[in-house]
Amino acid sequence: MHTKTILEIKKIFILAIPIIFAQVIQISISFINNVMLGYFSNIDVAAIAISTSIWSPIILFFHGIILSLIPIISQLYGSSKYVCIQKYIQQAYLLSILLSIIVILIIYIISIFIPYLPHINTLLASKISLFLKIIVWSTPAYLLLQVLRCLSEGLLYTIPIMIISFISILCYIPLNYIFIYGFHSFPKAGGIGCGLSMVVINWMMCIMVFIWIMYSQYFKNIHITHICIKPDYKIIKNILVLGLPIGFSIFFEVTLFTIVSLFIYPMGIENIISHQIALNFSSFIYIMAFALSKVVTMRIGYFLGSHKKLLAYKISWIVIFIGIIIGFFNSVFTILFRKNIISLYNNNENIIHLASQLIFLAALYQIPDAIQVISSGILKGYKDTLSIFYITFISYWLIGLPIGFILAKTDYICHAIGPAGFWIGFIIALTISSSSMIYRIITIQKN
Repeated sequence: MHTKTILEIKKIFILAIPIIFAQVIQISISFINNVMLGYFSNIDVAAIAISTSIWSPIILFFHGIILSLIPIISQLYGSSKYVCIQKYIQQAYLLSILLSIIVILIIYIISIFIPYLPHINTLLASKISLFLKIIVWSTPAYLLLQVLRCLSEGLLYTIPIMIISFISILCYIPLNYIFIYGFHSFPKAGGIGCGLSMVVINWMMCIMVFIWIMYSQYFKNIHITHICIKPDYKIIKNILVLGLPIGFSIFFEVTLFTIVSLFIYPMGIENIISHQIALNFSSFIYIMAFALSKVVTMRIGYFLGSHKKLLAYKISWIVIFIGIIIGFFNSVFTILFRKNIISLYNNNENIIHLASQLIFLAALYQIPDAIQVISSGILKGYKDTLSIFYITFISYWLIGLPIGFILAKTDYICHAIGPAGFWIGFIIALTISSSSMIYRIITIQKN
């Protein structure tokens, strides 16, 4: 293998490893909440689960808008346009505050109407409503943190987020315990305590990243403390034009899994648990491809900004090849050890049997899943986010979900096969999505 190719692969993994660790830590927060609340109250566990299913799609949509900064900043960095980077960050501050206000209004309106929903437990409704009213105050910190994270990653520097994420999880565990169970004169708050912990941690992380960037020599050409209160509508428009399709594509993906979970709900507790086990495990093995997707966006943006189109072309196919290898090993590992994996979650024989079928199906889509997430990162690097929007919407909602529903809940094609039908729908959706994105990449690179 060519020496330059080996060096580039090394750079890819150097950038990806901190993102992987940061993502594992982020996923661990949900696990910590479930474990700690499991010993407190089942109704609190349910309240957090429902609140999160409401909160996540909304905040991730706006997070997706901010993510457009990565290809923008990486291209400007490749061109050494530091003044332009500073202008984009200043406008991103203003935009994140505006988006935060929108999120706060949406969540507050939802929280007001929750207690009036029909057939909902009064105590559960009040806990959901209060949790949403608390967690919403982490929004400004969360979106400002994403702006700073995009700046760091756009400049090909992923270490700060990993270190600060690690510090935050060390603080989150005792803080969460104190808020849930109380400590001395501090009252116990149960599930609401998780919301309080998340607000504190998001603000803490935002402040720590800001201080790191402010004093780090790596960012000496970017003056992040220079605040501009005058909107530059051209810059804001550029962020929104690139960011809205990303936000919608994330929203479609998150809500797809939420809708599928609602369809599976009437099929019984064992099917619900089996589906959640398969979903949870899939989210863990997805992390590597997700990290590579972010890295390839950074590298392609940088090379295009440096007017090195051939290197951008090469790096895209190198990372896709790495993704295929990772997807293959994930598939083999999942198939061989699926029962051992499930036993870590649950020891019920029926659940092990049902979850084993779903995890086997999850193993089958590892390669197309790796290809599609990395391909979306490549398209972001080329600033072609609109195609991601169309491809994800058509493949997930117009093809995958209807096929999954027909297989799972009807006898039109075969006898209704339950949750496995939805997972076959996932396989079809991801296969169509990955092949469509590959075709789009080839088209862009030819032009």
